Amino acid sequence: MIAEQKLREEIQRITADMATAPEAHRDYQIGALAALMWAAGDYDRGTAFAQACQAWDQARPKGDWLTDLLQEIKSEYTPGA
Repeated sequence: MIAEQKLREEIQRITADMATAPEAHRDYQIGALAALMWAAGDYDRGTAFAQACQAWDQARPKGDWLTDLLQEIKSEYTPGA
């Protein structure tokens, strides 16, 4: 079984990664965070999922969705990016 300290470290790592993760990783990041919060005993599964979604929204840089989408597409198709 994973020690509680390791769970807490993984929760912090994933929460920090959310700010820079590509939008395509949204579902994975939210699911992983929710599972860890549930496993740590912080929340029931439904609440953990809602908290993870909120963490994603709070971690993401605020901006125009279209500009964000265009920047993501540009980074995917720019050689060497």
